[in-house]
Amino acid sequence: MEARGRNGWFKAKWCSVWITRNLEGTAVEARISFYSRQTGNMPPIMLTGTRQEMETMLEKVLKAVRMHPDSGAEEIDL
Repeated sequence: MEARGRNGWFKAKWCSVWITRNLEGTAVEARISFYSRQTGNMPPIMLTGTRQEMETMLEKVLKAVRMHPDSGAEEIDL
């Protein structure tokens, strides 16, 4: 998969999903980071939001990908 980051285009090789919890054990923040081959202090692409925001966004992206199997475009309100 190709991605565009702060330094231009790169091959996205893997991503990490990180869930931060508060002292009560409730999920507070979700973070999805996309990397090439290297890891550093700051990934080229990082999405951060609440767990619900991430789930909603990913569901909308998956729906858009499935809706346009051959060609087409879809703008998604986050």
